[in-house]
Amino acid sequence: MYVIETAKENQIAISLEAKLLQQGIIIIDSEINKELTLDVKNQFLYLMSLPSVKKISLYINSEGGVIYSGLAIYDMMNLAKSKGIIVETVCTGIAMSMGLVLLINGTKGHRYSLPSSTLMAHQASGGAWGTTLDFNIQANELNRLNNLMAKIVEENSNITDYKEMCQRDCFYDTKQALELGLIDKLL
Repeated sequence: MYVIETAKENQIAISLEAKLLQQGIIIIDSEINKELTLDVKNQFLYLMSLPSVKKISLYINSEGGVIYSGLAIYDMMNLAKSKGIIVETVCTGIAMSMGLVLLINGTKGHRYSLPSSTLMAHQASGGAWGTTLDFNIQANELNRLNNLMAKIVEENSNITDYKEMCQRDCFYDTKQALELGLIDKLL
């Protein structure tokens, strides 16, 4: 999709994504995977290179995805925050699993949701295959990732025992999300 802009006497077509990026807006509207992560990281790096950028708005509508890919975005968000940039997060439908982790990692006081959104947390999951030794190695890595996700959620919310609370899928409406400190305000 393109928008038409008039510059002096010329009209130019600019992609909607580029136009939103000019406004400091990044959108995650799919499963979090390697390809999406590359795009999001590049957008963060571009915005962080602009001296005028004081806030980046990350709009999230995601069922989650690959933990490693999500952690790359998580680290990029933290890099932007370390440079004094406010990272505003907005749930625009669903923020599940890694999508929820990214949502709650926004700058405190700047984590929002639209009223009809649904949030979901659960423990890390994955498949294991191979020999018994390989299976044990993968199980140890899954435990490490689960502990890391629990630490992130507990540091960014009012949840004190994430692993106990979310042994299964835990769905939250926006009222519950506010009470748990997963978001700061409804839009």
